[in-house]
Amino acid sequence: MRGHRVIFQARGHKPQARHALQRTRCVILTRGSRAAVGVVGFLCLFAASESVAQGARGRGEVSLTSVVAAEARDGHHAEQNGLPARMDQFLRAVRRRNVDSISAFFPRRGDWTYQRTKHVRAGRQVGRWRFGAEDTPRAIRSGPLESSFTINPEEQPVGTLSHQLAIRRGRWRQLPGLRFVPPGGGPTSDIFVTWRREDGAWVISSIGDELFGDTKLPPWCC
Repeated sequence: MRGHRVIFQARGHKPQARHALQRTRCVILTRGSRAAVGVVGFLCLFAASESVAQGARGRGEVSLTSVVAAEARDGHHAEQNGLPARMDQFLRAVRRRNVDSISAFFPRRGDWTYQRTKHVRAGRQVGRWRFGAEDTPRAIRSGPLESSFTINPEEQPVGTLSHQLAIRRGRWRQLPGLRFVPPGGGPTSDIFVTWRREDGAWVISSIGDELFGDTKLPPWCC
């Protein structure tokens, strides 16, 4: 196994952040050709940026070995234990719009989070809620997630989970780790479903969708 050192040009950062990022060293351990280094290099840059944002410890060195290994392990583990099928089952429950069926995919103990991103001319407005397991049915039936799991033929909000599920046809794809996004979505998608294990079953750890206000509608819509 060879070690490849990847050097990034820190552009678009404030001086202090740029200096820290330039000092950040990403060591990529990989098997195979140099082309593979470019693929993993993006993850390395992301890890370095996160390190700068959070305040790098020590000399600002980021070891990508644990990051890549953890994500690969999670993804492989999820595939082997039926997570994609579990995600398909959840989406079918959303289409049926039965609160009890939908609630069954959320934790029976512990917390989970909901994120709503509203797109307006001034930018993005992000709201976050945390719920206990006992609050799930109420949050879905009459709380912040009510519009996420309902369809209103007359005044349907653009961007909610149920709306995007109806418009964006195709199977949701799994990102590295335990997060799923709609067809065409990527790591920065504001609509997502993230899972975790609880008592041997897959349950939703966090979920996010979006709304579009006085701004341009997304390419997939309307």
